[in-house]
Amino acid sequence: MLNRGRALALCFALAGTWVGAPGLATAQPTAEPTAADRENARGLLDLGDKKTAAKDYEAALKAYRAADAIMHVPTTGIEVGRTELKLGLLVEGRDTLLRVARIPQKPGESDAFARARADALALAEQVGARIPSLVVQVSGPPAGTPVTVTVDGAKLAPELVGLPRKVNPGEHVVAATAPGYGEQKAIVSVPEGAEVPVALELAVAAGGPLPAPDPKEPVPEPEPANGEGGGAYHPLLWVGVGLAGGGILVGGITGGIALKRARDLKTACPDEVCPPEQEDELATAKKIAAASTANFAIAGLGAVLAIIGGALPRSSAEPTTGEWRIAPAWSGDTAGVRVDF
Repeated sequence: MLNRGRALALCFALAGTWVGAPGLATAQPTAEPTAADRENARGLLDLGDKKTAAKDYEAALKAYRAADAIMHVPTTGIEVGRTELKLGLLVEGRDTLLRVARIPQKPGESDAFARARADALALAEQVGARIPSLVVQVSGPPAGTPVTVTVDGAKLAPELVGLPRKVNPGEHVVAATAPGYGEQKAIVSVPEGAEVPVALELAVAAGGPLPAPDPKEPVPEPEPANGEGGGAYHPLLWVGVGLAGGGILVGGITGGIALKRARDLKTACPDEVCPPEQEDELATAKKIAAASTANFAIAGLGAVLAIIGGALPRSSAEPTTGEWRIAPAWSGDTAGVRVDF
């Protein structure tokens, strides 16, 4: 391995070659580092080495980043990337290492620069498999509702929701919200190399407005009004029900009147022989009794028609709406049923 002091000397000797080099993530110096700048960078690298030996990686990273900000060469950049990895910043560390590996080769560069570039690329490839990811799924709001998802406070683009998002190992706070819904949060522990699903179910906020349904979603069809088959019953069913109900009603009324008159005439007309003044009353009583019998016959016919109408196939047309009424009908001495639609 090349002596660290000799590598630094080569690094500083060739620093001017790298001024304005493309592909660097940080701001580039506008002029070649001065002797004071180079001396300051040497001291920062030494400080970083001491903090690394003491396992104070945060202080070491600060020193290495300051040195790299002065020199912007592979040998300073790789120290930044290595220390970021020690701190568990796998995403940032890999990005730094790839930035170092992309620094183009220059004529006459030192072997230390070439080795640093190659080591950075190899280390970046190894770290790639260690970086875990989160997959956030949000349920509750209907399709089309704008949902805001954040990971550690950083907002995700809508297109990234439901897809793997690379994160550093450790704990992360995932949150989601939508208009009219309360915010839901989850604290997730993510190990290296894992893909961890995070399911957040949003509930309607108390007192909040309900979101409008998605117009693209189909509207459920109403249940058929007349049973599983759908469609309207055959009109014959309703005619039969009307005749049966009316016949029973009027037959019962007329039958009751006929029985009352028969009881009244039984005393006055023994053996159905009535005096002249009772003959009209007897004839009327017989007509009412006959009407009662006829109405009960109509009720029986209506029952038959209702059974037949219920057995017939239903119509696919919409049933007509309206009102119908059954009432007794009288015309002189004749009793019957009137059905009004």
